[in-house]
Amino acid sequence: MTQKQTVLIFGATGRTGVSLVNGLIDSHKFNVVAAIRPASKDKPEVAKLKSRGVEVRLVDILTIDDSTVDVLRGVDIVISATDHTTISAQKQLVDAAKKAGVKRLIPNDWGTPCVRGVRQYYDDKGVIQDYIREQGIGYTFIDVGIFPPVAKAQEFFPGHIESFARILGGGDVKNAFTDIDDIGTFVARIIRDPRTLNQYVFIWGEEATKRQALDIAEKVRGIKIETTIVSPAEAEKQLASARAAGGLPQIVTGYEYSFWVRGDNVVENAKKPEYGGALDARELYHDIQPRALIDFARSFEGICNIRSNRFNSLVDHLKDMDATKLWIQRSGNSPQLEEFGSFIHRNRNSPNDEIPLPLSSFTRLKSLHLSNTPLHINFVGQIHSIQQINVWPTQKGILSLADVVQCLTTCPNLTSLELSLQEPSQTTLLRDIPADIKHSYLRSLTLSMSPDSDPHALFDRLLLPALRRLDLAMSGSDKSDWPHLILMLSRSRPPLVSLHIHQVPMTELTLLECLSYAPTLIALTIDLIYCTGVTLASLTVDVTGANGRNVLCPLLKDVDFGFASQFTPDAMKQMILSRWPDSDQQNTFTHVGNKLRKLACFPFEWNSIRRDKDISRCFKNGLFFREYDSS
Repeated sequence: MTQKQTVLIFGATGRTGVSLVNGLIDSHKFNVVAAIRPASKDKPEVAKLKSRGVEVRLVDILTIDDSTVDVLRGVDIVISATDHTTISAQKQLVDAAKKAGVKRLIPNDWGTPCVRGVRQYYDDKGVIQDYIREQGIGYTFIDVGIFPPVAKAQEFFPGHIESFARILGGGDVKNAFTDIDDIGTFVARIIRDPRTLNQYVFIWGEEATKRQALDIAEKVRGIKIETTIVSPAEAEKQLASARAAGGLPQIVTGYEYSFWVRGDNVVENAKKPEYGGALDARELYHDIQPRALIDFARSFEGICNIRSNRFNSLVDHLKDMDATKLWIQRSGNSPQLEEFGSFIHRNRNSPNDEIPLPLSSFTRLKSLHLSNTPLHINFVGQIHSIQQINVWPTQKGILSLADVVQCLTTCPNLTSLELSLQEPSQTTLLRDIPADIKHSYLRSLTLSMSPDSDPHALFDRLLLPALRRLDLAMSGSDKSDWPHLILMLSRSRPPLVSLHIHQVPMTELTLLECLSYAPTLIALTIDLIYCTGVTLASLTVDVTGANGRNVLCPLLKDVDFGFASQFTPDAMKQMILSRWPDSDQQNTFTHVGNKLRKLACFPFEWNSIRRDKDISRCFKNGLFFREYDSS
């Protein structure tokens, strides 16, 4: 009997990871190992993996070091299926896998075919692919088609992507679709096939234009779907604007443009050399029958015709107001439901009536995702066991600071919270907020705020000792400073890895004080905060080693200074080189910090820096620089 190969999966409890685990277990060909963050080892999802015979090893992809080599020993294949925030961390994973003797590495791709220079994430993943080839470790790069329905993208880019009913151009550009449940089935064949070693493989199920996909939906559901037409010229304009803005708008608009205007995502392109010369998974494995769009549409409609207490997951099935109302009316209490998602297309003429959604009806709910959905969540009534909440209304705000306070005080098990606040914060008085609101498990917090929904009183009371990712956005504020983040960080002292601050009114000194409480920070984005050489000096390491252990943010790898900062070339050069010490220097920093890997900022005589031979060495060895368009 052939000995089973051991496959270790990062992100085994995520949506792609679950498909991978299912496919590998169902094949009966592998020993499956899940790489789980130590902080997540007691979660129900991990217990479920163990009950299925999956071995669990504790490791965090964001903090890989020499000890990770021991975790990877005895593993034949490593698969990364984590989220986009871990892309750059995969270089350390490659190094550890190579030292451990891993035979094949599948990095975190799982995107659609493209060429470089079109989509930011695709380019970022390309850097990792290049590094894998340079290191000489065996690999397979795997791309997939769009997950049906395409609106699933709102789960990853909540509130920033238009619904599937928005048609760019004529709606006649074909795209490849892949059911996420099919991914694991294909991967179980791909990773034991010698033909796919050191190759690029494309998994797809069906190709269709947007109009064809909408026709299928209309036929199955018996309704007319209203569409919004965006001309090619307007699409080009939106892309240029998004690229100038950078960040999430650039990423989302880049995907849409690649899908529906350029037409990158088809199997014919994937096979071309400039796209990577993919092997066609359907040609390799004729016996696998991927799920068709019509079958997905029929199951979609079926969900709305059955009581939900027979299911534990309803995600990406409720797409319009009628279907959502129907489901709520028929479901009543839903004690078995663990995951619920609703992503609704609402045009400007859609009614703004809110549908009450009492959380007390979902006693086992662990994950809630709503985008553009007028459901008003009622947290009152009891303590809830929910762990993930993602609510992003895009047409009319339906969340207030009072809702957030209720959420935080009745959901003590939250690990991830993403909210868009639009209602005025004056509706919640200071006396309504507890003196301390402590969340011991909250690892990721994202808040998008209007000027009228400033949650300063909340931040003055928050204690978040487990927080690893914080994303704050506040547009249009007339304040000159927002020091409330300092108090939260100083009281919580969280192991913060990623900090993104967008248009939050903050002085440079306030920002630096915030950073002083984030010594574990790896990724930093600063949007519209005016920074000077003072910030660069604070991030500059004394190459003699005198301040190596006291430098601000010693683990920093990715820095985006945005549009507002102004630096001198000399100050920038000193900061970069201090975080890229020569190999023969005995610099204390090299033992406690990370090398800078990615840098983005507004143009400032960058050509004079590029010509420097020491800076050129940094670029040659992996430093990536992105200069914002000044036009």
